Amino acid sequence: SQDAHNLSIMFNKGDVVKKDIAQSIKWLEKASDASNANAMTQLGNNYMNAYSVQKDYKKAYALFIEAALLDNSQAAYNLGYMYTVGLGVGINNKEAISWYEKSASLGNEDALINLGFMYISAQGVPKDMKKAAMYIKKAKDNGNEKATSLWEQFELEKEL
Repeated sequence: SQDAHNLSIMFNKGDVVKKDIAQSIKWLEKASDASNANAMTQLGNNYMNAYSVQKDYKKAYALFIEAALLDNSQAAYNLGYMYTVGLGVGINNKEAISWYEKSASLGNEDALINLGFMYISAQGVPKDMKKAAMYIKKAKDNGNEKATSLWEQFELEKEL
């Protein structure tokens, strides 16, 4: 499945082979069918953003679920995002938080930032500046500029 995913990337970029998006999608589908979580996440992104395929949130969601259950942090983040803004699913902040927490546990800094912001803005959870500070600090300590900006904007150092 990794070889199929690599071929997809090569066709997408025109690396060693002639650029051919249709071939890229074909190999991405093969890799996804073989349970390659990175390929599933990429194909899900293609469906979510209508990149070289017809926009299809249901397909994107199904691919993200499968990849997230295989511990793909980006897929879990994407599910959180879909629930936050209501892409193909109803807005559900509790589901969003659950997926962001999974993604954050797998090291995704964007998930840490979104969790922190949800606690700052009481989005689906009670406002909790200490929890917000905890999540945002983890991303800030990794050098994330957006986290550093939020840290300063909301004066989160006072919360620890």
